[in-house]
Amino acid sequence: MQQQPWAQISPLLKPLTEGGAYKRLIGSMKGEQTKLSLFGMPENGKVPLVLSLFYQQKKSIMIVTSGDFSAQKLYAALEPALGDACLLLPQRTVQLSRARGQNKQTQGLRAKALSRAVSGAPFVIIAGVDAARARLAPPEDFQTHVFTLQKGQRIEINKVMEKLALAGYQRNETVQETGEFAVRGGIVDIFGADGSAVRVDFFGDEIDQIRKLDVLSQRSQEELQQFALSPSVETPLTHKQAQKALLEMDKILKNIPLSAQNEQSERLRQLHDGIAQGDYTQSYEVLSLFLPAYTAVDYLPAGSVLLLDEPLGALDLKLRKDMQNELKNIQQALGITFIYVTHDQEEALTMSDKIVVMREGEIQQIGSPTDIYNEPVNEFVANFIGESNIIDGVMLEDCKVEFCGRTFECVDKGFEKNAPVDVVIRPEDLKIVYAGDGLLQGVVESIVFKGVHYEMMVRTQFFTFMVHSTMAESVGKTVGLSVIPFDIHIMHKSAEAEA
Repeated sequence: MQQQPWAQISPLLKPLTEGGAYKRLIGSMKGEQTKLSLFGMPENGKVPLVLSLFYQQKKSIMIVTSGDFSAQKLYAALEPALGDACLLLPQRTVQLSRARGQNKQTQGLRAKALSRAVSGAPFVIIAGVDAARARLAPPEDFQTHVFTLQKGQRIEINKVMEKLALAGYQRNETVQETGEFAVRGGIVDIFGADGSAVRVDFFGDEIDQIRKLDVLSQRSQEELQQFALSPSVETPLTHKQAQKALLEMDKILKNIPLSAQNEQSERLRQLHDGIAQGDYTQSYEVLSLFLPAYTAVDYLPAGSVLLLDEPLGALDLKLRKDMQNELKNIQQALGITFIYVTHDQEEALTMSDKIVVMREGEIQQIGSPTDIYNEPVNEFVANFIGESNIIDGVMLEDCKVEFCGRTFECVDKGFEKNAPVDVVIRPEDLKIVYAGDGLLQGVVESIVFKGVHYEMMVRTQFFTFMVHSTMAESVGKTVGLSVIPFDIHIMHKSAEAEA
């Protein structure tokens, strides 16, 4: 399917691209190594954002989701508008106990997506996190197995067969599945990894004709001037890599005692013998186990955008932490724009150097993690990013605010005198002191141990405060509360509150 021209897409995106929120969002992406979190982005906002980045900003994009299902869902939404430029990178599974580690359709889709990534043509590739993390050959090695056959090209038929074999294609009597080729005299049939098939006629050492091939009828159709071939497997093996893999397998096989021989060791021996004889069609299994590898993210060209669509949502806490560090290291190494869509506060704060907080498609605030956390512009941001105590107050004058029946020093200025305001105090900024020492006095109503701190609810005459402290106070005890001026943040009353 061909991608839709910008003239057809533009009117649909006009409300987005001409809006101030979109322009602020694009402006926040300036810089070669931007790490941007979109916090609270609505589900229906992702497709317009991707389309505008691709068509208007001329960006190639890799989208990483939490799994294959979410990747397929997003692919179905984007493919009608992007056509051939939209590709799915499905998950693969390495299984030494099987003759083939993954089906040819999956293999072909992965190879097709990676071929597009190294081709120089613009793209939107969508993958689940496991699919994007799968180990691959270096991009330059993969690219050496991408080649084009042209009518009139001088090349020996044996050379074409060698190229096909090195690119992971299997020879058969007739082509029936993707990743196969067949040879009859001076005719070579090829069933490409992308699902297209051709018949190549040779006259001596020259390509005389290239025609489309109907695989079902095995009949040739209209003539083509050229045919681009992608590797049939995503990790085609070079001779040098094969020899290195064989050495590693030799070490393993020699250390397996006879008493420990099993189906897995026999499969490993078969792989070893096959590669030793020049069969590289199982190379993705070998590469994943024995050779240093890259991932699909390493295939992104300079200037690309990596859009991470809540990719860690399905992982447990420890693995999520490990993956956060891995993703940050990848971004620093590649130096590409990194957009992290999340509804998790901690991920937004730790994964980015800039955060965009959104509500129903409207940008509420753009700033650094520190600014967003310490200086929220409204109640929505304050509640969305971390726990907050938000109290009704009155701004008496610059640096002086009244709330809970007392007057407090603060650091905010520029408000009208006696203006109604929202006062924000983070739970960790409140200190529990002796009842007579604090400006506020209350009773501890509840206490919960959170691992690194205790969370206590302290009820005063005017407001019940949440307090985080490493020291616990007993329920029912009367305590004082203190806070320094720097930790009292003043916000204008929201329109909703004033209404």
